[in-house]
Amino acid sequence: MISGRCPHCGASAHPSVCPYPLTMNESVEATPRPPRFRNSTVHQIPTPGIQSQRPPRYEPLIIKTWFVALVAAFMIGLGITIEVVLDISSTHNGFYVPEKNIFSFASPQFLTSFFPILLVVPLAYFWSIADWMLRWYQPYVTLAEGSVPASRSVLLDYVRVFHSNW
Repeated sequence: MISGRCPHCGASAHPSVCPYPLTMNESVEATPRPPRFRNSTVHQIPTPGIQSQRPPRYEPLIIKTWFVALVAAFMIGLGITIEVVLDISSTHNGFYVPEKNIFSFASPQFLTSFFPILLVVPLAYFWSIADWMLRWYQPYVTLAEGSVPASRSVLLDYVRVFHSNW
């Protein structure tokens, strides 16, 4: 069948069995495609077996092995630094603190409680995001192992289970 309206019988398409075949001067108006198919990118999907090289796998920065190792090394270094500073403080009977406050806008109690939080909050945020990413990707990691039913892979939602426990 040729798409478009038949100029002879008015059918929605010119049938191949029409008693009046199209002449060289007659044309069939093409019917417009539905909007959902106008901007289709199906032609850009590679045919399996044709493309020899797969595109690189996307991994967010926050769960890359080198980045997690760097953050873990930073945390270990921070722990060692705290232990060394604590040892120095205990051997010298504490650190010297001037009697007059050098910061007029904040009390020493506020400063000693605020600055450690600046070290802890980014680390806690990093580990919460890394945990969320791992929960999000886990069904697909399980699926990649092969021959796993959907009930044990893509139908699982570890992120929602985590948030429902709060």
